[in-house]
Amino acid sequence: RLRRLHGLGLRVLSVFDGASSPYKMAEDGTRAAKRDAASAQLAALEATRAASGAAESGEMRKAAQAAWRRTDEFESALKAALDAAGLKHETAPFEADSQLALLARTGAVEYVSRRMRTLSLTACRRCCATSTCTAARRC
Repeated sequence: RLRRLHGLGLRVLSVFDGASSPYKMAEDGTRAAKRDAASAQLAALEATRAASGAAESGEMRKAAQAAWRRTDEFESALKAALDAAGLKHETAPFEADSQLALLARTGAVEYVSRRMRTLSLTACRRCCATSTCTAARRC
């Protein structure tokens, strides 16, 4: 997706979360506990499936999605892939959402994607008119 946008002449900037905000420590703990519970549920479902020889279930997919956590290794590999593709990225001081809001407010970017919230774009109105994004504010 990012390469396609880049191919349309848009300058793409991916913004990653930085350090955890001190104000969200309790929320981070709650999320981690939910992921741990989902991991345990997934392990139990996998054991049941292996014993019965049944196919993967929707319940297993749901538990796997809830258990997924972004690791430092995954983020490093993703950044390396962006580098290899010639796509820019940066890491926010804290949360990417705040950094994206700052970039948009200061005019450093023209558009922040809603689908991929860690993506911001700089583009002119003409480029946006020929693609699916139509929210460029100025050229």
